[in-house]
Amino acid sequence: MFEDFMKNLQGMMGGNPDDINKQMEQMQKQMEAQMNAHYGNEKKGWDAEEGVYYAKGSFDDSVEYNNELMCLSNYNTDMMEEMNDAMDDEDFQRAEAVRLQWIDGLKEVEAQADKLGA
Repeated sequence: MFEDFMKNLQGMMGGNPDDINKQMEQMQKQMEAQMNAHYGNEKKGWDAEEGVYYAKGSFDDSVEYNNELMCLSNYNTDMMEEMNDAMDDEDFQRAEAVRLQWIDGLKEVEAQADKLGA
């Protein structure tokens, strides 16, 4: 089926398959340039090189994106458990240390969420 498509395309455009591929790549670059000019150069969807999803676009796998957000939100649950343990033990110095660690960790969680595009 693909071979028939390529033969038809070759018949319409002329040339060999390598020429057609070059023309298609050129058209793709032109389309991307027009999209960037119209919508800006913001990242969208899955970026395999960076290993993140960008929320301002379509996603290859929205479940994976949501899982990443849930993992980030689990940080709060983990820190809350540590804080509760310290308070239950009436170890206020440890509770203060957990509080400070939690605040510092939230900065990193926020940065990771921003990187995801959330």
